[in-house]
Amino acid sequence: MPGVRRKIVHLGNVGDDRAYRSKMLAQRFSNFDFHGIDLKGLRSKKFLHQDVEANTKLKEKRVIRLKQRTPENLNQIRADFIKGLSKFPDNSLDIITSDFAVGFYKKEKTYKKAKQNADAAKEISQQYINIGSEEYTQEIIELVYKKLKPKGKFIAYYFIQNNTGNLFFKRNLDIALRKSNFLYYNTEKVDISKIPEEYRTIYALHLGKESIYRVVAEKE
Repeated sequence: MPGVRRKIVHLGNVGDDRAYRSKMLAQRFSNFDFHGIDLKGLRSKKFLHQDVEANTKLKEKRVIRLKQRTPENLNQIRADFIKGLSKFPDNSLDIITSDFAVGFYKKEKTYKKAKQNADAAKEISQQYINIGSEEYTQEIIELVYKKLKPKGKFIAYYFIQNNTGNLFFKRNLDIALRKSNFLYYNTEKVDISKIPEEYRTIYALHLGKESIYRVVAEKE
């Protein structure tokens, strides 16, 4: 319909570069309305990932990215995924996407708690630290389905750590989608090197050697 703007929601988009990917996409597609939902605020300079903080090259790239302006068609919501998505009417969103967020985290009320959890996961199994992530993932997916328009899509990226073979991230998404009202979903391995750097998050650049997959589910 003429004059109707598509609505795109990015879940967990702030990361370590102040929602750089969301900003770049919003800038490129100025006729779309973008919304980001994250516990971390856009003004924060803090690192979520220790490995990124320890990488000199990524830190240098990050300094430049932190200066990227926020386009007018990007609205950032500081909330957990359930509260953030609940702000939208049912059947109102065209695309809901997640880069390495939905399926990984358990529910936290603050960014500080999420940061503590990420730090602890370096010392203890991520699967153990994220007990509760399966239930949170299910709750998110059910709400995602409600908020999408008919023919709307949910697109999520996840990784399987090559050095551990930890499959809880993949399993959480698979279980939640199978139990949801989505009739089917497709999973494919992604060659992330084929995605231009300017459209990859700092964390995606860091994950270059991991096995990365994309899940796409469409609402009937």
